[in-house]
Amino acid sequence: MANDQPKILVVDDEAPLRRILTTRFSILGYQVVTAADGEQALDVFLAADPNLVILDVKLPKLDGYAVCQELRQTSEVPIIMLSALSHVADRSLGLQLGADDYIFKPCSLKELEATIEVMLRRVNPFVDLWLTCHLAQGCK
Repeated sequence: MANDQPKILVVDDEAPLRRILTTRFSILGYQVVTAADGEQALDVFLAADPNLVILDVKLPKLDGYAVCQELRQTSEVPIIMLSALSHVADRSLGLQLGADDYIFKPCSLKELEATIEVMLRRVNPFVDLWLTCHLAQGCK
């Protein structure tokens, strides 16, 4: 994979969902790294330096809220919480702790993809150029 591809960290304790998202995002041209629990998420984040994080809330070892808080202490990376917890209070808490968006499971992959694209365009002009070229299939 080319090093200029945007990198997404997918954090979810459900292996089938991690595989689906990894496959889909790889097909779209993103690099994907994964973590199955909150502690691993922090380690992978430091090692991989992703452009965006997709973060489940209900994780073993350290929940997604705590991971989000920890990431926000040192990074402004876009964080999308993807969770089965669908109460307004859950969404509000995620956003208050620093998530940029909170999407309920199950979700539309198209909605998730569009949210990723919008967030990546906002944070990095180079990523914006990559997305423009890649999505138009005008760059290699």
